[in-house]
Amino acid sequence: MKQIVCKLSIVATVLLGLSSCKEEPPAVDFSVPPVDTTYVDGSVQAGVQLKNVLIEDFTGVKCINCPKAQTQAKLLQNNNPGRVVVVGLHPAAPSGFESLCAPYNTPPEVSKYDFRTDDARNIMQLIGTPGGLPAGAINRKLVNGERTILQYNTWPTVVSQELAAGTNCKIEFTKKVTDSILHVMVVRVKVTYYGASTDSNYLTIGLTESHMIDLQEDGGIVVHDYEHNHVLRKLITSFSGNLLDAPIVTGRVFEKEYTVALDPSWKTTNMHVYALVHKDAVSKDVLQCAETELY
Repeated sequence: MKQIVCKLSIVATVLLGLSSCKEEPPAVDFSVPPVDTTYVDGSVQAGVQLKNVLIEDFTGVKCINCPKAQTQAKLLQNNNPGRVVVVGLHPAAPSGFESLCAPYNTPPEVSKYDFRTDDARNIMQLIGTPGGLPAGAINRKLVNGERTILQYNTWPTVVSQELAAGTNCKIEFTKKVTDSILHVMVVRVKVTYYGASTDSNYLTIGLTESHMIDLQEDGGIVVHDYEHNHVLRKLITSFSGNLLDAPIVTGRVFEKEYTVALDPSWKTTNMHVYALVHKDAVSKDVLQCAETELY
């Protein structure tokens, strides 16, 4: 028995020495319990908060006009720094848009990526399936009887209206830890209310990736070096959101922490985590949104 213990000690010492030869990012501390708490902060004063805007861009790699919508979304984001969150949604089948969203698979045109996700399809069906692509939802507002707005040239008007409208809550990312060795991340989100509400509110959190070069049809021409940005990779919560389950009064705070597995193929330095607070499945309106870099 002493010999076995001695050998194990030697192996452990060697492994420790080997691991110390390579610089690694800080590992996730799994001993820390997840946070899921709510309380009322008496120091919070009632007041209108700046409202950010979420653009959910329903798109596909074989959609000839989708790049125009993406250009519009980028312009709106650049013109309103820190106030506009863009998420590119490539719906998986069955969506009704299989011919527009499926990756190229006929040589010599073969896509490197498959951007489609069930989450994107589920979000689309939750908001309302559009008549065609591109289509965009602006804070999931009901505009002219629909929430998914086909005409991307109308987006600036709705975005301006939403930016000018105040809201009663603020979203902060109070913790981010990404471990590229274990391919996991920990994110903690804090939602603070500066006014009361009787509506049911839900929290949705997701991950996006940018700067991916791949095929994209643009005006009838297949572009081989197109840069795809803000592509939804994964939702951390349910696609319909997680209920913020407590009476919403001034000073109400929700803090939630999630540990998430990351696909090793994702380039985490090009990724963002975003969050939104929205009303229930009937009204669907987004009250607030925010995003931050994964690193």
